[in-house]
Amino acid sequence: MNKVADGNTAVGVNQAIINYLLAQALTEKKASRLSHLTSALDLPCGQGHFMLALKSQFPNLQVKGKDLYATPLLEAKPYFSQEGVDQWSSHKGEKFDLITCISGVMVFDNIVSFFEQCASHLNADGTFIVTNDNVLTIRDRISWLLWGRLRRFKKFYDMNEGNWNVVLIQALVRFYIKNGIEIQKIEYVTVRWEDLLFAPLAVLLYPLQLVTLRRAPSEIPFSLRLQMCSLKSLFARHYIIYGKKRS
Repeated sequence: MNKVADGNTAVGVNQAIINYLLAQALTEKKASRLSHLTSALDLPCGQGHFMLALKSQFPNLQVKGKDLYATPLLEAKPYFSQEGVDQWSSHKGEKFDLITCISGVMVFDNIVSFFEQCASHLNADGTFIVTNDNVLTIRDRISWLLWGRLRRFKKFYDMNEGNWNVVLIQALVRFYIKNGIEIQKIEYVTVRWEDLLFAPLAVLLYPLQLVTLRRAPSEIPFSLRLQMCSLKSLFARHYIIYGKKRS
C-alpha cells in the first residue's frame, strides 16, 4: 500500500484511519461476509486527500466530500461539493456506511447539531470517525499554566481564525453516546521527537491519573476511560475516535 497523504491533518492520521478500515474489511472477508462499506461522506474534506485515499483502497466505494472554503485537488473534483458542514439539504433521504470528520471539529461550531445530523445520515452498523487535536498533553498543560494558552491554539482569536474551537475528548465521547454510536476504539497518534521529551514526566504523573480514572463517578466503563486517558494521551498530538451506529 502506498503511503497515504496527510493533507490538512496531523502526520499519520489519514494513514491510521485507512489501516483501520482495511483491517475491518479483512475481518469481514475472513468471516465470509460481504463488505458493508459502499458509500462514504467526508466533511469537511479540505482538498480531498482522504477521499482519494479511500478511492485508492476501495475502488468501488461511492465517495462524497464537502468543504466551504477549500479548493479541491484536480483528481478529487468529481467527489467534491462546496458546502458547509451544516448544509444537509443535498443529502435528503441519503445514508452512508462511513462518515468521517478529520481535524474538523476545531473549525466550526454547533457540534451538537453536527453529530445529530451525522447519526441520522448513517446506516445501521455504519462507521463514524472523528479526529481532533489533543489539548490535554503534558506540554499543553504546562503551556496553559505558564502562558494561559494551549499550544495548538492562539491566546486570542481573529475573526477569520481557522482553528479556534477547543473541544475536549470528553465532550466528543458524550456526543457519540448520546447519538447511539458505540465507540469501538480510541487511538492516539502523531508523536514527534520533541513530544517524547515530556514522556518521563508523563510516566511520573500517570499513576495519579489512573487513580482518578477509577474513582471518578461516571457511567462510562473503565475500559473506555482507559482508552480516553491512556499514557500516550499525555504526549500524542492527535486522537481518532472510531464508532459504529447501533442497529
